[in-house]
Amino acid sequence: MEQIEEESQPRRVIYLPPASHRLEDYSQQVCHDLGEEFTEPEVIEGFTQFVKVAVRIMARHLNGGTFDNDTE
Repeated sequence: MEQIEEESQPRRVIYLPPASHRLEDYSQQVCHDLGEEFTEPEVIEGFTQFVKVAVRIMARHLNGGTFDNDTE
């Protein structure tokens, strides 16, 4: 997670999920590492969507907010 510090007092850290293309690259690599049965495009796409949702939930939690389920 990337951190951004606001300039207001007290200092607050804002967590942002990694860029979408980085999550896509990560998901593709994980599926590749798991083996041939996980390299189907549907499997990679499903896992990528799961990872994107998971990191958005984590960022929202770390920022003290609620989860926003709007799609990108």
